[in-house]
Amino acid sequence: MVDGVRPLQSCSECYHFKKWPQGGKEAYFSNIHYDNSVTPIMAFFDNWRNAIFSDLDGTLTGNNGPRWVTCNMPHLRLVDGCVLAPAWDDGIICSKKLTRLDFYAPLPAQDFRGINIQIITYPSDGLAYTTDATTGARVPTAGTTFSPAGAYNFDFMTNSQSKKIKSKEQDNAFGFVAVVAQGVKYNLKFNSDVTVWRAGIDWRHFLVGLSESWQTTDDAIIAEFSYIDVRELYEMYRMIGGRNDNVAKDIPGNYPLHQLVTDAEKATMTPSQCNFGDFIHDQDAKTLTVCFSGRGRVTNLDKVDMNGLPCKLACPVPSADCVKETRARKWNVAEDWYHYYDSKNPTLFIDYGKPDNRTVLCEWRMFIEPDVNNVVDITVKNLTIRGSLKFASFDSGTKITLRSSGINIWGGEFILGEPTAPFLGQAVIEMDGVQIDNTPFVYDSVIDVGN
Repeated sequence: MVDGVRPLQSCSECYHFKKWPQGGKEAYFSNIHYDNSVTPIMAFFDNWRNAIFSDLDGTLTGNNGPRWVTCNMPHLRLVDGCVLAPAWDDGIICSKKLTRLDFYAPLPAQDFRGINIQIITYPSDGLAYTTDATTGARVPTAGTTFSPAGAYNFDFMTNSQSKKIKSKEQDNAFGFVAVVAQGVKYNLKFNSDVTVWRAGIDWRHFLVGLSESWQTTDDAIIAEFSYIDVRELYEMYRMIGGRNDNVAKDIPGNYPLHQLVTDAEKATMTPSQCNFGDFIHDQDAKTLTVCFSGRGRVTNLDKVDMNGLPCKLACPVPSADCVKETRARKWNVAEDWYHYYDSKNPTLFIDYGKPDNRTVLCEWRMFIEPDVNNVVDITVKNLTIRGSLKFASFDSGTKITLRSSGINIWGGEFILGEPTAPFLGQAVIEMDGVQIDNTPFVYDSVIDVGN
């Protein structure tokens, strides 16, 4: 090799300002021999449009056994068996098999133009990690516990971005590619702003394909998706299509995928046990966890068709069809947020007035009233209105402020004055979310609150 010449580049035609091929393409090497080696920089990785160099016998990287090389991605630094590789354009060499997850056909489609995918690795030791600003090494923070919501900005990676794909590359247009390691759990989100950690866009549909090279003997990848919107259930199907078909087809008689419900079933959600498309929906934690595995695939073109349904069996009853309570409930009275489901036992109730998430039930008439100074200031993360929520005003000096990341009106009413009883004061409603990230909205209505 000639000094200063890099023998490998991560992808071809990566430089058109509008049209790009996706990353994560796999290239296989074996029986490699170098002549006149002068310890060069071995490769050039072009940002996230990277390739995976699969060294099948170790001769490409000079190791005793298979290795996988890709560019330096923070979410791979926590993977056991992955180390920094300065000679490979400051990339990463892993003894664990690397592969790609291909996300495409997102809905709502208009929300996924030019959006980034963010990936965080669940560390095997369960500790939170930080990154040394000088060396780039990952350092565990003693006495801390990892959680995706508490991860630092540099702990996630803009691994892929939706772009218009050149047809000659035969990639899925407006899709995403995540380079991941086998046997690892990840938290994945889709965002517009990569400088902050947010909940991500609440998608309603994605098709996800695993690399065709993934074998039944390979450990699975476990992907966790968080949401803040309403999701009654997820419906998951096994789909099949051509390598680059945007429309996949059902496999007759073998398409529903398995939801793990019991504790015994959930215990099998491990990289060595779970099967292709197994999933867990945790409504309390607002997470969907999916297994991507070679085990259980009918063909190596199988895809997981993921559908998030706001409602199916328990859709909200329109507020006008509810039998309203005769009594009025007050926002600042804790007991008025209790729903008693056994009238004979006053200790059996559900609290719908939690600070982060409040829900006004269909039969309720909830009032927000000013204090003795004619002022009230309320902050709540998410507010769902299935019944009636009304701002009460007694004179023109009243000021009511309501702040929330999202307000979902599900067949309910949000009332600021009526013809016979106009609102006399000042009402301020503040939305503190990012427009593309779970835009606060009014559901089942022509009104879009937006930002």
